[in-house]
Formats: sequence, structure tokens, C-alpha cells
Amino acid sequence: MIVEKISKAITNNLVSKGLIDVTDREIYEYATTVLCYLMAPLFIITLLIPVTKISYEGYIMIIPFTLLRRHCGGFHFKNATVCFIVSFAYLLLLEIIGHNIAQSALLTLFSLLCLGYLLYKSIKNSINERSGFIFKHNCRIIVICAFFAVALIFFSFIDIYTFGKWICIGIIMTFILQIPDIIKTFANKTDKSNGQND
Repeated sequence: MIVEKISKAITNNLVSKGLIDVTDREIYEYATTVLCYLMAPLFIITLLIPVTKISYEGYIMIIPFTLLRRHCGGFHFKNATVCFIVSFAYLLLLEIIGHNIAQSALLTLFSLLCLGYLLYKSIKNSINERSGFIFKHNCRIIVICAFFAVALIFFSFIDIYTFGKWICIGIIMTFILQIPDIIKTFANKTDKSNGQND
């Protein structure tokens, strides 16, 4: 995969320059892989700037997406190349939609509902983790969701709709990636209830 090759190249470079010990190679490869995945949306937005003629809007949109997706997960492609191409198209589509819709109370309300679901899902998914991890994870996701909720309400009240609209789009695009999981969960519950009725 491309990301793994990049992380290995970065780690090999650090080892060859004597900046890290060879015994720590594995942990640095993991860290650079995580960093690459976190930076990928910013890289894609930067590539989209000449195509969509956006400036700061794409970065405003990608901040909630990156932070929420990191804690809430969602649909992932197994192939990094397919993931990059689809992500590029997905972000381009949302940029086009974002430029053609106006900020409204309905968009803000829907974004807050999406944010509530993302918070619920993230906390629910963390239950199986270590107890120390659960507390830290839940505190982080609560603070992130509270920050974006307050930001949306604040921007709505002071009529800075541009910022609010792009934050809404970032939240909604994170929620959209939860839909396959929602469908799968619903299908599993339906199968279990059908099995109990038989």
C-alpha cells in the first residue's frame, strides 16, 4: 500500500540519519502511518483548490471531518488507492454541493443531530476498550462534539454563515460514512428478530 511505503521510507530515512534507534523502527512506522492517514484529507483538499477555486472553506470543512472520523470511525475501503480516488471524488462532490446550498436553521439542526449520533456511536464503540482508554476517549469526543455544537450555534447567532455552513458539511460528511454501519446494524437486528420468530 502507498501509505505503508511512505511510512517505511520516512522511518528508513530517520534511521539512516541516526535520529531514531533501529529497535524503535516498528513504533515509528506505525506513528508515521497514522500521521499519513490523518493528513490525507488535508492533502486531498489542497489538491482540490485549483479545481474548485476554494480557499479556506475546504479547510474549515475538513477539520470537523478529520477530528470526528478519527474518534467515530465509519466506512473504510481496504485498498488505499481506491480509498484515495473515492475520497477525492467525495470531497469534490461535497465542495460543489457546499457552494450551491445556503446555511439555514434546518442545516444547523440536522448537523447537530448528526453530531449527537456520532457522539453516541463513539462512546458506544469504546465500551469494549481498556477502562483508562474509555475515559480519555470519551472525554476527547465529548469535548470535540461540544466545541462544534457551540461553534455552530455561535456562528448562527452572529450571522457568519460561511463558517457555520462548512462546519455543518464536515459533520454531515462524517455522518454519511456511518450509514453502511447503520444499515448493517439494522439488518443484523432484523435477522435476529426473524430468527427468534421462527
